Amino acid sequence: MSKILIPKIKSPLFINMINALDKHHSDACISVFIDSDNSRMLLIGGAPGQYGQIEIPLEKGHGLKNAEFSIPFDFFMCMKEQQQEFNTLANQYIFELRYKNGKYINIEYCLLLRDDKKIDDSIHFPMSRFELDAAHENHIQYQVANTQRAYHELNGRSIVDIINSTNSLIPFDFVEFRKNEKEIRFQKNGEVTTKRLQDNIDLPHTLPLTEAASQTLKTLYMNSETGSIAFSLEGELLTFKTDQHTQSISLEGIEQFHRKITQESTLLLEFASNLYDFKQLNNMILKETSVRSLNTAMLLFDSNRLFSCMLPGRREFIREVSVKHLHNHNALLFSYSPRTLKDMKLKIFAKGGEIRITLTQNQNGELKLNFFDKPEDMSPFDSLNLVSEQSQLAAYQKLKNEYLNTYDDRYILPPSRQGELDLFAEQPSDVPDEIDTPVNDIESHAQYTDTTENQTEDKLKNARVYSPTTHPDLAPKPNNKHSENITENSGDLANIDEYGFADD
Repeated sequence: MSKILIPKIKSPLFINMINALDKHHSDACISVFIDSDNSRMLLIGGAPGQYGQIEIPLEKGHGLKNAEFSIPFDFFMCMKEQQQEFNTLANQYIFELRYKNGKYINIEYCLLLRDDKKIDDSIHFPMSRFELDAAHENHIQYQVANTQRAYHELNGRSIVDIINSTNSLIPFDFVEFRKNEKEIRFQKNGEVTTKRLQDNIDLPHTLPLTEAASQTLKTLYMNSETGSIAFSLEGELLTFKTDQHTQSISLEGIEQFHRKITQESTLLLEFASNLYDFKQLNNMILKETSVRSLNTAMLLFDSNRLFSCMLPGRREFIREVSVKHLHNHNALLFSYSPRTLKDMKLKIFAKGGEIRITLTQNQNGELKLNFFDKPEDMSPFDSLNLVSEQSQLAAYQKLKNEYLNTYDDRYILPPSRQGELDLFAEQPSDVPDEIDTPVNDIESHAQYTDTTENQTEDKLKNARVYSPTTHPDLAPKPNNKHSENITENSGDLANIDEYGFADD
């Protein structure tokens, strides 16, 4: 009687192969190919059309003969039941084979008991033998195909970069990495988007992936002894190969993905902002009962600046939104839904904390303002639908000009933090209404009056109290930084990389 041993290092791949079997298909089995001359054994099985191949080296003195056969699906289901009942070790698997008339005829699972397992007369171990079938024809063809595929080698650094890039996209339908390109195209919820990578990934050939394929790549890389993986692309079938394992994954739907790539979105604008002013004005709009029901507000891009605004008849709202790295040559006006913006989980800070924002348009004319949690993220965490409103541009540019031209009239700085300023009411005075002085001492009275009034005025001024005869010296207004072009010296700003922007 001979034994087949699945070593500990191969056990996870072996269990994955079993779990992928579909009992509703004729290939719900694992085919075994024993090559005793080269001291190796191949296991082939898995989901229909997405087979895997595990190569297992045979130990010296294995005693196995050259053979091909398949182990049925029910055998593995029985094996799992015995494992659960007897709480066996699951880090490796041992199977006994019976050989008769020049071939292996049946197989039995050998229980691998734990060290602390007590065996006595109360325990009765079952015997469960299963007849072996011929190796499945599909598995035989897969073995041959694996020797004839044209593979492209991926180095370890490229594999890590691919895994990191795909992890930031999850969940997704497809993602495609192209040779000598710093952009990737991915599909999420049926929509295709193009994103720029921080660095080029060294690829020998275009590599499309599904989310399942990216997870397979990660698993193979972690279990590979050499750290390198090769791949082969044949229509809708992607195959990965390591030193001792081969795995195929279906790319069903890849053709539709490629057709959508031609309809991908175009990047119109890209900038950074903490959106504080945008969110604050939006909150103000939603509190106005007369305009809240309209659920429509505007974004105006003009002269490298951004304004949030609204003209709902008898109301006028406008506020400049602080931005960096915004370069737009033509004035653009878009409407958006204030309620939708309110429901977004944007990280808003009064100062700093800028996020990356893009304005994109697809071939159907749909516009989106995309918000990225981190500059290096490939996928926006949320998007705001916009509608072009260029027909109303003139009215909103007029509102913007009035806003900027009257900006200095919109605030007053008091002379100090302690005092209150009222420009329209007289302040109380502590100057005596009458000085009790002998009438015959006119010179003394005049001298006293002049001196006292001067001293009193000085005293009042020092105390920041003003009489009708003393007027406050209002502090000069600071330069209107809001009305300056906050994106001037954009050439210098373009060199700043803290927001993930490349040099212009």
